[in-house]
Amino acid sequence: MEGVAVRDYVNSEIAGTAFGVLGAVNGIGDLVSSLAVGLLWTLIGSAWGFGYAVVFGIIGTVLMARLRQK
Repeated sequence: MEGVAVRDYVNSEIAGTAFGVLGAVNGIGDLVSSLAVGLLWTLIGSAWGFGYAVVFGIIGTVLMARLRQK
């Protein structure tokens, strides 16, 4: 879906840069998320790591649903 969004929302002249930025942002987000879950899991317990993932998953779902309604 992200690739389709990039293709639909940017001019073809900058599509390569847009795909690169998308990849960089996804990579940074994955790193931060993995570090947060890993630290919670290791320092506090597995339930906290799963809880963090659930909370942010729900937040992301709500935000995507709100964007779709506009």
